[in-house]
Amino acid sequence: MYMNGFSILILLGLYFPLCLVALWIISFLLKKTNIGRKFRIALIFGLAIMMFLYATWDAVLGKHYLDKFCMESGGVYINSDIYVKGIYLSSFGEPRHAKYFLEKGYQYVEMNKTKNVKDGYVIYRFRANKKTIEEKITFELKSTHTRGFGDPNKKVSPSFLEISLSDQYVENFKTGNKIAGFRNYRMTTRLDRKLRGIGGNVATACTDIKKFKKLKKYEDYSNYHELISKPSARR
Repeated sequence: MYMNGFSILILLGLYFPLCLVALWIISFLLKKTNIGRKFRIALIFGLAIMMFLYATWDAVLGKHYLDKFCMESGGVYINSDIYVKGIYLSSFGEPRHAKYFLEKGYQYVEMNKTKNVKDGYVIYRFRANKKTIEEKITFELKSTHTRGFGDPNKKVSPSFLEISLSDQYVENFKTGNKIAGFRNYRMTTRLDRKLRGIGGNVATACTDIKKFKKLKKYEDYSNYHELISKPSARR
């Protein structure tokens, strides 16, 4: 099962010991009745299972679904065979941000010059030395692709398990088609949420699970930029 480390500590150090004490008391009281031994054992065993599942049922069931999502649709994904030469970032001109994306393989990066789009855009390119950046003001976007983010609070089915999808991607802003991106699923249990204020990070994500971290599609969450901007990256 997947659960926050602090939640597991509470279970092992407090909840389960209290359950054992409660079961011992119940067993002691049952011995003073005329109930048969086999029935007492079955009753105590059933109560123990109920106590365990009461605190962990969503962690146990959620593990199955989170594993499924992480394996089948999580990580870096590519939806198109096209290569993207340039990308538009809907933020103010910032050379260091532009450099990051140029280093990923894009030939140019376009950003807003100011808060007012009417003031035009700044297009960034590497100079011949591939170290310094040249800037040029333009009033018409050249790129048809931009970076996008999904709603991090969007729940996936079954919603009662509190599994959400964090999605970042590059899309064609004219057609809305996603070209590539990275999906990371996160799950929180009922106990995790109750301990949110004192237990630190309450979510368990695909990128937190050892068996998925070893997979190539989880090695670098931003690798999809290189895969769609560098033909050599897909070889």
